[in-house]
Amino acid sequence: MNIIIGTDKVLAYIHEGLKPKVVHRDVKSSNILVDRQWNPKFYVAPEYACTGMLNEKSDIYSIGILIMEIITGRSPVDYSRPKKEVNLIDWLKMMIGNRESEVAAYPKLPKKPASKVL
Repeated sequence: MNIIIGTDKVLAYIHEGLKPKVVHRDVKSSNILVDRQWNPKFYVAPEYACTGMLNEKSDIYSIGILIMEIITGRSPVDYSRPKKEVNLIDWLKMMIGNRESEVAAYPKLPKKPASKVL
């Protein structure tokens, strides 16, 4: 939860608290370091900071993917899985469509989110 809440706070701050606002452009699990209390520390490659190719909506989409990674324990793309399970979002949509969202939650989570929340 610290990773999710901390990431959300950072994005809210850089999108709304800074003038001019800043777009991270590369929010993903491999660019977030954590301290001993699981608080996120952001990293961004310099080449992304200069491109201007993405906007704040891409940051918001990316945090959604990060949350799904944490909840499911899966990578966004995993070619070692069966074809229908390679893409995390497609797999999760299928699980929800089949009313199996509770199965999608990572088994080691201390408390599984309710199906409605997922």
